[in-house]
Amino acid sequence: MRSLITLALVAAAFPVFADGNSDTASAKAKVHIVAPVKVMATGEINFGQIVVDDVTQDASVKMVTNSAPGMYTTASLTDWNKCAPYAKNNVAVTAAEFHFTQDIQTSVGAQVKIAIDPEVTLAGGHGPAVKLITNNDLPADACMLATIDGQTAIAGYVGFKHFGVGGTLNIPAGALGKKEGTLNVKVEYM
Repeated sequence: MRSLITLALVAAAFPVFADGNSDTASAKAKVHIVAPVKVMATGEINFGQIVVDDVTQDASVKMVTNSAPGMYTTASLTDWNKCAPYAKNNVAVTAAEFHFTQDIQTSVGAQVKIAIDPEVTLAGGHGPAVKLITNNDLPADACMLATIDGQTAIAGYVGFKHFGVGGTLNIPAGALGKKEGTLNVKVEYM
């Protein structure tokens, strides 16, 4: 019995190979990871306080935006029509400012498409809603933000850009008081 156990242990230590031919081959496994698009708003559109010439007539004013590389977006009001800034205005006039990240690897060439609501309804206060017909200062300029939702700039891979949104505020007759609405922006790879 002892010799059978010894024979079994020796056989297990030396595996038996079948006669025949074998071969091996290798294939590379690859992936190219593209940084996600992230977008955030860091400013809202605010026309401040406006006085209309006559509450029984329509009025309008235009906000022009300017975003320069590495700078914040600025806003100025122009094309006043039957209205003017309220003399004791205590609200800063600001444009909406959006920052986004995108992959900038030259081998990827990731381009983005930006969709901005063309019209925003501002409701509340007294009388009819006000309509904002949006404009912007695209194409977007280079930006120096440190992070967007945890995503950081990575030289040669992830770049930051920003742009501003303003527009023409159309004030219908009878509209008074505080009016608010929401502007939506979508940034996506093409």
